[in-house]
Amino acid sequence: MEMKVTVYTRQGCVYCMRIKEWMRNNQLQFEEVDVSSMTDLELKSQIKGVPYTVIQNGADKEVVLGFNEEKLTRIFLG
Repeated sequence: MEMKVTVYTRQGCVYCMRIKEWMRNNQLQFEEVDVSSMTDLELKSQIKGVPYTVIQNGADKEVVLGFNEEKLTRIFLG
């Protein structure tokens, strides 16, 4: 089963730019969602900061807050 990766970002966020660059450099597909344009208030209230990355792999879900290169490497390239 393929992982579904969603990266929640905000315009002007340096760490958001870094995580998107890291994902592209490692040829990983992801969906980007700008939190400033979100209308789902329940989901928006769960996001405590950006970047906020949700990795859904079947029934398993993992969240990475911020740009944590070590954790991202372990999850995706491990």
